[in-house]
Amino acid sequence: MIRLVAALGIVLLAAGCGGGIIPVGHSSATHSAGAEPGVDSYLCSGITSDELLQWRDSGGDLSGTYQYADLSGQAPSEQVSSTSGNLTGTLNGTAITMSIGLSQDLYGTLSGGQLTLNVPQQNGTIQAVTCSRASIDDWNKAVGALNSQAGSDNQQANQAQAQASHDQAVSNAQSSLSRDVTSLQSDASSLENDNTLARDVNTMKQDYQTEQNDWQTEQNDAGTCGVSGDAGAISGDASAIGGDQSALQADIGSLQSNGMASIKTDISTISSGVSAIRNLGATPSTDPSGAIAAGNKALTDAQNAINWATNQGNQIVKEANSLSNTAQSYANSHGC
Repeated sequence: MIRLVAALGIVLLAAGCGGGIIPVGHSSATHSAGAEPGVDSYLCSGITSDELLQWRDSGGDLSGTYQYADLSGQAPSEQVSSTSGNLTGTLNGTAITMSIGLSQDLYGTLSGGQLTLNVPQQNGTIQAVTCSRASIDDWNKAVGALNSQAGSDNQQANQAQAQASHDQAVSNAQSSLSRDVTSLQSDASSLENDNTLARDVNTMKQDYQTEQNDWQTEQNDAGTCGVSGDAGAISGDASAIGGDQSALQADIGSLQSNGMASIKTDISTISSGVSAIRNLGATPSTDPSGAIAAGNKALTDAQNAINWATNQGNQIVKEANSLSNTAQSYANSHGC
């Protein structure tokens, strides 16, 4: 059915006519309208709005009220709004003229319990709208149906919003997990390829080789005054190796607090991410098992490298100090 009420409501609100808005659930106007005998009531029903027209006929002169209820707002905040105002008109046989606060009167027919009004549309056309004889109970049921529709629309909108929020949360969690897995793979690769400790140990070995070369020089200088200077050079070599060991220990600390710590954080973050996705009722779209295995292997390899480098460093320092002591004793007994 073409909605008279929709067309009427638009024009009424634009013109500012027809009285104040009746709050949803306020029923005083509904029960007073048509309560007296001799009042004709017609209900014009639409999809999202309804109009109740009531009047008394005094020798063809009509006077009464209209009430208009419609769904307003956007779900999930949709509600029923009501407007009411005065109605006047004339009835001549079946021809009826009616004024309900619009910019122009409405014309139509009243016959056999049906009211047909020609309603101007916004596009300039005129369409016929049929309203049926109704009771106050019919009007109350119509308004109740609008309230039910508002409740249903709001519930569906809330459910849709909740689902959209859930889906977005799952999408965000899946994206985070994918990034975290990529980060772990990168960190594990970087740690596996880190050869800082090996370079440190190699530096210590080179410096120890220098010390050994100086020891050979000292032996070659036996019986000369150069022996004492050679012993001093060897002592300096041993001190340099001690400095190398300090650098090695610093690099071990850096490896533990950076590369290894990053992998541990990555693994923990991935575990939390997987739990978050499962708590949302979803399955992780990225399998982190391979990255976690690579991360754990990198940690094991790094710890093994630390143990090896530490042992190597301690052994080189021990031998370097021992050789320095030997060189000093040799200088004392083979100098000039």
